[in-house]
Amino acid sequence: MARNENRGKEATSKLHQSGLSNVVFHQLDVLDTESIKSLAKFMETEFGRLDILVNNAGASGVVVDEDGPRALNVDPANWQGSLLTLYKTLSKLFHWFNVRLQEQG
Repeated sequence: MARNENRGKEATSKLHQSGLSNVVFHQLDVLDTESIKSLAKFMETEFGRLDILVNNAGASGVVVDEDGPRALNVDPANWQGSLLTLYKTLSKLFHWFNVRLQEQG
C-alpha cells in the first residue's frame, strides 16, 4: 500500500524481481475515507479477510512523552496528529471489516 501509485507499483515490481511473487499492491491514502473503503473492498474480494496490518504511515504507534519528539526537532502536535490519523484510519478499516463479517453471519 502506498499513497503514490507509481511508487507502490515500482516497489511491488522490485519485490517480484527479488523472488517474492505473491506481493500485491493497492493504493491507499490514509486521509481519504474513500481510499480506505476501496482498500477494504479489495482485500475482502481478493482475500476474504485481513490477518495482519503493518503500520508504515509515518507514525510508529509508540506513545512517548513530548521531550522525545522535541529532541528530534519534531513538534509534539504533529506527532500526536500522525497518531490520531493512524488511529482513525485503522478504526475505519476495522469497522468496515467487522460490518462485513457480521453480514456474512
